[in-house]
Amino acid sequence: MQQLSSIIERELKLYTIEVKEATRAAALTVGKEIVEELRQTSPRRKNGGRYAKSWKVKRCGRNGVVVHNAKHYRLTHLLEYGHDVKRGGRKIGEAKAYPHIKKAEERGVQKFIDEVEKLLNSM
Repeated sequence: MQQLSSIIERELKLYTIEVKEATRAAALTVGKEIVEELRQTSPRRKNGGRYAKSWKVKRCGRNGVVVHNAKHYRLTHLLEYGHDVKRGGRKIGEAKAYPHIKKAEERGVQKFIDEVEKLLNSM
């Protein structure tokens, strides 16, 4: 009976390690795909595109990843939701919203869930 319990415990630890590694890999691949999508769908100026080019994926902790705009992080909220344009403290207009992050986030979450389910079903 003691051997059975130690064998079950060992197998569960191995399974846990495999699941963690699989979810890490899935998170990183989905993060890279989202970065590519954001680079394609981000708003661009006629002469630049620096905002779109600066999307990156970064590991966060042991298992997580973060998709972020490395150089122009201050613009993400303004471009996603729009904002008031002020001059001299007075509102002179509104900047148009260019929603691009929310769509990519929703696709990324669903893609990650699908990847993890596929990996768990194959184990």
